[in-house]
Amino acid sequence: MPRLPCRVRPLAGVRTRVLPLALAIAMLGSTPRLYAAEELAPFALTSYEGYVSASLVSDEFVTRQAGATGSTPTSTQKQSDLRVEAFLMTHSYVYHPKFMALDIGGGPILESGLAENDAVSTRSQRPLYNLTARATVLADKPYNGSVYYEHLNPTLLLSPGEIFTQQTERYGLTFALLEPVTPIPFSLDASRSHAMGESTLRVVDDRIDDVSLRAEYALSTFGRIQLAYHDLQQDSNSGSPNLPIQNSQLHSRSLSADTHVQFGDKREHDIFNTILLTSQDYTLEQGRTPRLDSSRFLLNYRGVHSPELHSFASYNFGRNEQDADVTDVNTASASLTWYPSRNLTLAAGLHGEDTQAPQFAVRSWGVDGSVRYEQALPLGSLQASYALRYDQRQQTATVTQPTVVGEHVVLSSTVPVALARSNVTSGSVVVSDLVRTQVFVEGIDYLLTVVGVTTRIERILSGNILDGQELLVDYAFDAGGTYESAPLDQNIALNWAVSRYMNVYLRYAESLPRVTSGTPATPLNTIHDTLVGVRGDSPPQLPINVLIGGSLEREDRRETIAPFARTAAELYVNGDLPFEDRVDLRVAARRTRVTADNVLQNVDLKAYDMWLGWRHSSGLRITANALYERDTGAVEVRERRSGILRALWRFRQLTLTGDLSRTRETQGSYVRERTAGKLILRREF
Repeated sequence: MPRLPCRVRPLAGVRTRVLPLALAIAMLGSTPRLYAAEELAPFALTSYEGYVSASLVSDEFVTRQAGATGSTPTSTQKQSDLRVEAFLMTHSYVYHPKFMALDIGGGPILESGLAENDAVSTRSQRPLYNLTARATVLADKPYNGSVYYEHLNPTLLLSPGEIFTQQTERYGLTFALLEPVTPIPFSLDASRSHAMGESTLRVVDDRIDDVSLRAEYALSTFGRIQLAYHDLQQDSNSGSPNLPIQNSQLHSRSLSADTHVQFGDKREHDIFNTILLTSQDYTLEQGRTPRLDSSRFLLNYRGVHSPELHSFASYNFGRNEQDADVTDVNTASASLTWYPSRNLTLAAGLHGEDTQAPQFAVRSWGVDGSVRYEQALPLGSLQASYALRYDQRQQTATVTQPTVVGEHVVLSSTVPVALARSNVTSGSVVVSDLVRTQVFVEGIDYLLTVVGVTTRIERILSGNILDGQELLVDYAFDAGGTYESAPLDQNIALNWAVSRYMNVYLRYAESLPRVTSGTPATPLNTIHDTLVGVRGDSPPQLPINVLIGGSLEREDRRETIAPFARTAAELYVNGDLPFEDRVDLRVAARRTRVTADNVLQNVDLKAYDMWLGWRHSSGLRITANALYERDTGAVEVRERRSGILRALWRFRQLTLTGDLSRTRETQGSYVRERTAGKLILRREF
């Protein structure tokens, strides 16, 4: 919030006494400079700022079976909120602005809400308030600190169109000790907070204790090292109101050290080192999850030996301990890059990996190389590249089904997200929210599909997972047995830049795994992938500034496990319309088709979108966006329609903001419609 400096003279006529003056001089330093007499006062108000705002928000959800008539149930949820808010922030000091600065602000909130769930409606009217206070001592000294308190009632956005009023109470302190008092400057931040709130889709009740300690040390003129410690304890009863919520207690600790060193006559050698130690455990009402202790050591080197020769080396060690299970991963690589001429680049390297886990072990080493060449042609230029990677791989599996605990995924709309491990064991997947207060139900909240060896998770519109929510996934997977292999990967790429407006490209990739010993428990995937495409745009000879462009791609992926063919096309128009005020327009159409042996992988997507922006000389800005997507290739037809209209007008200290959105999503026979509107009038002073 910008500060509007309304200067208020310090209290006049106050005679400064000897003791307060001596105390101020002692706190400000041993060799103080004398401030002007009017700057010293027991208390002085220096400036203030604030705002008054009124907002109206309306939100409606309608869910039903597509094409249903008669007695088929339709669910309607509505909520509206009228909020009038005033806030005043004051800035003052005690004895001197650099001795103790005070920032104190607050104001009332009058909120009136209406919630309707089918035939049941509930009205609420409650007075709220915002309050914030911070006292900062010796802000410009090498020893400074502050204490603060906040009581806020912000309106948050859980997901597109879903409003949420939350009450947050937070207090804490900060302290810093800097040079020249100490050779190792450090800062401390400790806080305790409690967040509460409830809506039709979300309940929040979180208590958090957070402590952070940071330090930095200069390594002479060569570089620096940064140290950080973070301790977090969270007690949560948050989740969806439509599912049981169990109490969850999270304790997380981390210690890190980041070092950057440069040496050489021209600082041509760079070394980066990161050390990270973390510990995390959950205590639940129904038991506890395995405690996770992890450590990381990363060392990177980059060297510029001459303009033509560069080098790179990396070593990474990681250890994960889940109760008694310990997994160690060591990876290393080194490479040289040579630029013998302006048009030619050559690179070669070595790499290796050693993974030791209770259930399986993997060791591999290999070589890789690449060459890239660019040549000017009578028409445009040609870029060609070739890359090769060869490995020797040895795998030993002592159990058939290792486990993964706490893999992070984010589900947006109904887009499938692939899990990290292949060959996931059927029935082993458990999906919970980020704080593990809730476990979601397959077939109601999310859908699992298997394409080849990959398992994908997809949000169900009618479920309890919010759009864009971060989740934790636990599952078991097939380790693949005990065997040795020698995979060979090759990639060829050609790119013809016909002009600055047009590119034609061809890419071919193949992966050839070869078993040299043993028998894999799962089939190895041989891949031959060919991609051909053209991309370009051009400004036509028109009296307006416009750009017409598009792309066309064809991919044929022949592989052992999940072969498919893909065709993608796009056409778009960007332009500035010939009006007195600035008007920008973009219209685009996309078509994607994927045909696979597995029907779950099929896609037949048509999409259209439009964006319009208008800026008026009076300060008014309007943007409009419309989107239509329809996928008929999958087992269930998916459709999404959305329109968003936004307006912003500023006149001096007055701001008027308006948003209106409409979304309709279809997944199979399920339809969900959402309409949301927001109008805010704000006056700053």
